[in-house]
Amino acid sequence: MRSGVFASADEGVFVSLDQEDLADAVQRAFSFKKRDHKDWQTQFKRGLSNSDRDDFKVERYGCIGEQAFHILTGLPIDRKVRRFGNRFDFAASGVKCKIEVKIAMRYPEYEIGKFRPKEFDGRIFGYDFFCDKFYLKAKDDKRTSKSFLPLNADVYVFSVAEFLAPNDLNPIEGSVQFIGWILQGKLDKFKEVGPGVKSGSVHLNYYIHRKYLSSMTTFLQKFRKGFNESSCGLFI
Repeated sequence: MRSGVFASADEGVFVSLDQEDLADAVQRAFSFKKRDHKDWQTQFKRGLSNSDRDDFKVERYGCIGEQAFHILTGLPIDRKVRRFGNRFDFAASGVKCKIEVKIAMRYPEYEIGKFRPKEFDGRIFGYDFFCDKFYLKAKDDKRTSKSFLPLNADVYVFSVAEFLAPNDLNPIEGSVQFIGWILQGKLDKFKEVGPGVKSGSVHLNYYIHRKYLSSMTTFLQKFRKGFNESSCGLFI
């Protein structure tokens, strides 16, 4: 399968990745893994989906999302390894815009029935809360008085790993679905603070309902002057 892009008015924009794209993403992710970090056994520090058996799953999915966004827009991937990570993923210099790409490992609907209702800040968060919302981390540890993490990007783009084959550890083909995007100000206005998705999590998340996201076709139209047209896979 070759890399490519196609759009659907209702379902967003799909980006297919070939073996070369995915190998590049996996290699970059491997260089970011935190296995040797002193806080590896602290779940919210190592990444909730990372484990002793798969110690860079979070980084791998993140890099796959970035690879797909690079194919979509032609914007260059930041390959520099920084001790404390990046404040955002891409910079569209032509429109002076900082972009953060978030990727879910599965569709939010996958989580239906997985969680037991739980209370946070006087509200009950249960099955419905997690079904159609995307999230980003708001606070490392809810037990501390440290302030919430800032929203550093101008634009947040939300996506889902539609499929990775034959598996997500060494994929040779795959597809990422870009669901929608939102400006920082709108995200700040409509976000909800809630408990981490996994039971027992000590961190907090910002949640944004899918209904507040704008379509990816409007994103491509609005920011097209900031893309690298010689490298991107779709023109609007």
